Parts: sequence; structure tokens; C-alpha cells
Amino acid sequence: MIPEKRICHERQKQAEICIDLQQYRTGAETMLKLKEKFNLRGDFSDMEQIQAEVSINQLSFAYHV
Repeated sequence: MIPEKRICHERQKQAEICIDLQQYRTGAETMLKLKEKFNLRGDFSDMEQIQAEVSINQLSFAYHV
């Protein structure tokens, strides 16, 4: 694979990962809103962590594009 095609392929993979991460974050935010609205109890720390980590990963992605 010539370098230009390889670079394009890598950027496409990065974009797909970014889209997946955004979907995970949206799902986590929805769950956290439902938790508050319906006074749900339980361990939602995974959702909070996804929300925080995706923000960091998106910033990192933006600097590498």
C-alpha cells in the first residue's frame, strides 16, 4: 500500500472510532439523564467514566487529524 492510501485508511479508521465513541457517550449521557429523572439507584460510575473518557479521547483525536 502506498503511503497516501495508508494514511487515508488510517484516518478513516480514526474517524470510525470517533463516531463509535460519540455514540457511546450519547448513550451514557442518556442513561445518566434517566437516572436523574426517575431517581434510579445503582452504580452508574461506568456511564460517568465513559462520559469523561470520551471527551478526552475526542480532543486527542482532533489534534491528530
